[in-house]
Amino acid sequence: MPGPEGNWTAGARIMRESAEALLYGPPPTGAELASLQGRLANARRGVTVMQSIATRQHNPTAAARLGRVATIMRSIETGLGHLQTARELADLYTALTALENAGPVARNPDAAAAAFGQLFSALGALCRFLPPPLDSYGEFLSQMRPFFSNMTAIMNPNFRVRHQDAEVQRAMRLPPMH
Repeated sequence: MPGPEGNWTAGARIMRESAEALLYGPPPTGAELASLQGRLANARRGVTVMQSIATRQHNPTAAARLGRVATIMRSIETGLGHLQTARELADLYTALTALENAGPVARNPDAAAAAFGQLFSALGALCRFLPPPLDSYGEFLSQMRPFFSNMTAIMNPNFRVRHQDAEVQRAMRLPPMH
C-alpha cells in the first residue's frame, strides 16, 4: 500500500487532469460538474482519513501536508459550485433567448413549448437558492422540460383523436351516454 506521499502524487495528478479538462476542453455540462464535484468530495474525504491516520502514527509532516491538500480540495469544490451556478445561469439565459426567438406562442407553439420547458428546467435548477419551502420546488420544476414538448398532442382534440388507435377513435364517435 503506498504511503501518504504516493497518494499525494496521485491526488495531485487527478486534480491536474480535472483542471486541464475544464480549462482546455469544451464547457462542462451541469451533470459533468456535479460528477466532478462528487468525485472531488470523495477524494477529499479520503485525504481527511489519511490525515487522521498520519496524526495517529505521529507523522506531523504528512498530517500537515494532507491538511493543506484537504483545504485546497475544499476550495476547488467551492469553485466548482460557483461554476455550476454560472452554468445554471447560462442555461436560464439560453432559455429566455429561445423563448424570445420563438415569437408569439400561437405562431410557433412547438418552439414556444420547447423554450418554456427549457425555462422551467433552468428555474428549477436555481431554486436551491430560495428559502424553504420554496427550494423544494426545484426538483419538480427541473423535470418539466418534456412536459411542454407534447402539449399539442394533449390539448388539441383533433390532433389527439387523429393519432390514436382505431378503437379509441371509434369510442370517440359514440353518442354520449345519459
